[in-house]
Amino acid sequence: MPKLEDYDDTMHPLTPAAVASLATRTENINRNDSTTNDVAVAVAAQAHAGAVTASQGVESKVENTNTDWVNNRWRPVSGWVYLMLCVFDFMIAPILWSLIQAQAHGVVSTQWQPLTLGGGGLFHVAFGALLGITSFGRTKEKLADKA
Repeated sequence: MPKLEDYDDTMHPLTPAAVASLATRTENINRNDSTTNDVAVAVAAQAHAGAVTASQGVESKVENTNTDWVNNRWRPVSGWVYLMLCVFDFMIAPILWSLIQAQAHGVVSTQWQPLTLGGGGLFHVAFGALLGITSFGRTKEKLADKA
């Protein structure tokens, strides 16, 4: 692992303020004061890691450690919600609509108009895009984990 002194700043030069800050922090490492020594070592380690990242052109990635169920399960939940809405709007509601009319008037006079087809069916287009794009992205994530 390259050290801060080996950092090649020809491509991404450090600002004068960053150089001064690093020099001050590195100076603290050489002091015998034990209270600032631990902090200075940690800061120097961060500076070394930053120099390595910048010199190699690597992007830092932060792993998502959020284990909340909403974060992990929002894709399947959105699929189940869409399924339930379609079942209601195209199966349950038309049957109930006809039964209510038959009970009240003795004859079914009007048909059920699906709520989700209003506006040219944009609701279904939006949900299709949401589910399609996220499932494509999830497939890419799974393939990247295996590679």
